[in-house]
Amino acid sequence: MPDADAADLLLHEMRGVPFVRSSHVPLHPIAVPRPWMAELHQASRDLLAILHTTLRAHATTPEGQLAALGQNTRSHPYFADPGIEAEWATSIARPDVVFSDGTPRFLEFNVGGAVGGVVTTDQILTVYDRLYRHRPVPYTTPRPFAVRADLYERAARSLGRRPGVAILGSSRESGFSDDRYFRLEVDYLRHRRAIPAQFFEPEDLLDGLGEGVPRYPVGLRHLMIDAWHELGIDPAPLGEAQRRGCLMLAPQSAFLISNKLVLAWASAGGPWLSSRQREVIDRYLPWTRVVREGPVDYRGRRQDLPALLSAEQRRLVLKPSAGNCGTAVSIGARLETAAWNAQCERALGEGTWVVQEYVEPDRFPCRFWDRSAARTAEHHVAPVISPLLFDGRPGGCFARHDPFDRTGVISTTFTGASFNAVVGT
Repeated sequence: MPDADAADLLLHEMRGVPFVRSSHVPLHPIAVPRPWMAELHQASRDLLAILHTTLRAHATTPEGQLAALGQNTRSHPYFADPGIEAEWATSIARPDVVFSDGTPRFLEFNVGGAVGGVVTTDQILTVYDRLYRHRPVPYTTPRPFAVRADLYERAARSLGRRPGVAILGSSRESGFSDDRYFRLEVDYLRHRRAIPAQFFEPEDLLDGLGEGVPRYPVGLRHLMIDAWHELGIDPAPLGEAQRRGCLMLAPQSAFLISNKLVLAWASAGGPWLSSRQREVIDRYLPWTRVVREGPVDYRGRRQDLPALLSAEQRRLVLKPSAGNCGTAVSIGARLETAAWNAQCERALGEGTWVVQEYVEPDRFPCRFWDRSAARTAEHHVAPVISPLLFDGRPGGCFARHDPFDRTGVISTTFTGASFNAVVGT
C-alpha cells in the first residue's frame, strides 16, 4: 500500500480514539530488540510489585495511605473490601519508560482502570496488521484487548461467575468525540471472545447491572474521580456497583500506587525492601526524592536538597506527585534559571512534588508520511515507551514521540507528538 494511503488508513481507524493528528503520521511501529523487550516487561512487573509493597509499608489502611500521600476522600471515595484492594490493585498498569544505553529506565507508573493507551495501541496494531497482511509480519507483540480479556475472565472466575464486563466511563471527558473509544473494546469482547459486555455512562450503570446479583460481574473503572467532579458527573453509581458485588477494576488503591511520592519512597529505600529489590531499583529507577527541606544522598554524597536543586539544575526534573499527562513537569536543562528557581520554590512550599534525575533517551529510526509536504520522511525519535500490564502479563506497548526530536522525553500534551506502538523484532 502506498505510504499516503497507509497514513490515511491509520488516521481513519483512529477516529474517536485519542491520537495526535500531527503533520507526520508514523508508518510502522517502533522496533526494539526482543531481549530489550523481555527485560522491559520483567522490570515492569518487578517494579510494580515493589511500589505496591512500598505503599503498604507506609500504611495498610485506606485512611493511612491517603494521609501519607496528602490525599483526601473526595478524590478517592470508593475503596473496596481490603482483600479485593490487596489482590487487584496492580491488575492494570502502564509505566512510562525510556531506553537509555539499552536499559529501560522508569520515569513513572500509571496504575488503574483509566490508564491511557490501551485502545489506541490495539487500534494502531490493527492497522499495522492490515498493512502487512500480504507478507509475514516482521514483529511480535501481544494485543491489549486480548490480554485484558484474560484478566476479566480470571476476575469473573474468582467470583464463581461466568464472564461479563461493564465498562464504566464517559464520552463527556476530554479527548472523546463519541463513545466509539469504549465500543471498540465492547465489540472485541462480544464478537472475538463471546463475553457479554456493555459500555455505560455513569447514570446508566445501575440499571444496566440490574437488581440483585449484577448482570455483569466485572467492571472496568475507566474514570478519574477528580475529572468527573470537574465535569459535574456524580461518581456515586461506582460506589453502589461495588456494594452490589461488581468487581470494579482496578480498585481505588491502584490510583494511590501511581502517586510519585511512592516512587520517591522506593528510590530512597527502606527496611521493607529486599537486597534483590534494591538491585532492581538501582538498575531501572532513576534517582527520585520527595522535594522538601533537608539532606539527601545524591551521587555518593550527602547534600542539602534545596542547594542541590540549584547546583544541579541541568541534571534534574521536577514533577507534581499526583500529576498526569506531563502536567507541570519541569526539565531543568530546558528552563531559564529564574523559571527553574521559581518552580523549585513552589515545589518546596507545597511539599507534594518529587525531583528526579534526567535520563537521556536512546533514539530509534521511524518512517513518517509528511502530510504537509506529501512525501515520506525518516527521523530518529526518542519515544516514551509505555508497556501495558494486565494481571502481571504484557499486553502490548504504547509510545509517544516527537517526529523532529525537539524535546527528547515528551508528554501526551506536547502538541507535536505522534502516538505509536512498540514491538519486538
